[in-house]
Amino acid sequence: IVVHVDLQPIADELHGDYINDKSFKRHFQQWLNSLWQEKDRLLTSLMSSQRQNK
Repeated sequence: IVVHVDLQPIADELHGDYINDKSFKRHFQQWLNSLWQEKDRLLTSLMSSQRQNK
């Protein structure tokens, strides 16, 4: 089992009105999607290295 913990500071620009401010919502979603993409890259890298070690 591999556990990777990455603490992310929440910038002031990520505090806002997600429901009523479309610009803020779009920015927040882009930020969140970038976190998911980084998570996917990390998982791909971990799985690749585990396959090579077998």
